[in-house]
Amino acid sequence: MIIIMGDFNTKLGNKGYLQPVAGPYTIHDSSNENGNVLIKFAIRNRLIVKSRMLHINLGTWRIPGSNEVNQIDHVLATSRHSSLVIDGGSCRGPNCDSDHYLVNIKVRERTANVQKTPRRKARRWDVVKLQKDTAQRNK
Repeated sequence: MIIIMGDFNTKLGNKGYLQPVAGPYTIHDSSNENGNVLIKFAIRNRLIVKSRMLHINLGTWRIPGSNEVNQIDHVLATSRHSSLVIDGGSCRGPNCDSDHYLVNIKVRERTANVQKTPRRKARRWDVVKLQKDTAQRNK
């Protein structure tokens, strides 16, 4: 499973063609140039933007000097394993001396249920019986 998290400085709009890759929830009406590059990267590498799949705490960056927030930090996961990302959002409580909020996700871990089958004992050929059978057939 590949997970990419970072400050991509991307604004992803709410256009319909973005929803299969980026999900329905956003706080922006249109995408910026970095957003278009991120979407192309996600499509090319079969990734899903999981930070927009949930409707909780969408803002990840507070504009300095105001109370407005933008959603510019994102989490991408491989589309094959994207259902394993079950929760995510930004944490507004921790004071980490930054204008960015911490972005977290919860990933469900699945392990393979491999059962060891007992090894069968190899059957040995009864050579004596075979010799007797061939001797009887040759008579």
